[in-house]
Amino acid sequence: MPEAWFMGVALVTGFLLFSKPPLLPRQRAGGAGGARVAVVIPARNAQRTLPFLLADLLEQTQVPEEIVVVDDSSSDATVEVARRAGATVIEAGPLPEGWTGKAHACQKGADATSAPLLVFLDADVRLAPDAVERMVACSGPGRLVSVAPHHRVESPYEHLSLPFNVVSWMGTGFAAARPFRRARGAFGPCLVIRRSDYERIGGHAAVTGDILDDVALAERAVAEGLRNVIFAGSETVRYRMYPDGVRSLVEGWTKNIAAGGARVGRLRSLAVALWIGGLLSASLGLLSPSVHTFGWYAAFAAQVGLFSHRVGNFRAWASLAHGLLFWFFVAIFLRSAVRSWLLRRVTWRGREVPLGSRAP
Repeated sequence: MPEAWFMGVALVTGFLLFSKPPLLPRQRAGGAGGARVAVVIPARNAQRTLPFLLADLLEQTQVPEEIVVVDDSSSDATVEVARRAGATVIEAGPLPEGWTGKAHACQKGADATSAPLLVFLDADVRLAPDAVERMVACSGPGRLVSVAPHHRVESPYEHLSLPFNVVSWMGTGFAAARPFRRARGAFGPCLVIRRSDYERIGGHAAVTGDILDDVALAERAVAEGLRNVIFAGSETVRYRMYPDGVRSLVEGWTKNIAAGGARVGRLRSLAVALWIGGLLSASLGLLSPSVHTFGWYAAFAAQVGLFSHRVGNFRAWASLAHGLLFWFFVAIFLRSAVRSWLLRRVTWRGREVPLGSRAP
């Protein structure tokens, strides 16, 4: 009976943490209308993905007035493919002490543009033809808007990202059931903010050394009185994470998953831990197979399947294998915790990133 009680509470907690997330709207009252848009793309060794994003931007129903690619010391053909696509390319230059590469590139890009509305996009993002128009429509004064891209997976190993995607959405709170829905943090692959508000909060210069620059920027925005809003990208904003193999996937999630967990808030962290504990207990129950243990495992598989459909195009077999995927999640979380909290150093795209004190 105690085990059944625990499983039931964990299952319900999952639905409270992950309800139906708000989708990026087509129009929103009080939006920026036909505001001029500057797109800033920080890029490091992005020759493989950048051409697709630049092509998407040129096919928008509202083409941005400025498209700036900030080359962050790439060793591949990033600069060449960006110029070939007609984008303005600037060099980030040497990384100043105390800055992360992405924060530095974003700030350099913002400084090089003049349009009143700033859109920051990662180089692996893909956009539907009306994506920019919809971003403009949902923006407005006093708002930091971010979009959680829909994760497109192609190779079997990419399904290892399923639990990280689900937990990240749970951690931000934007997909939670009402009245527990509250956006905390942001999704850095797609950020929208008015230049006046960006300058008001200090831009990325205010979060120079934070490995979670998007979360730190959202915290800064809220502290300065801005409203933090998150939408789900669905088919409008999407990306393919870590297409270069398992090693890049492990490196990418190691970089930020434990640090992100520390920024979620104690109550929400405990709720997420309770839900994961239920999942892991259900998988361990299969070591002593019975109708009871199979029932709980199937219930969690159905729940994970529902969540995975909302965050990406993950296959059904991944939900059925949720036990293995979440044990992998725990292993990477522990690895991330050691590197983030003890060693104070992580690796990303061939660059060692020291983790100093959080930006003011």
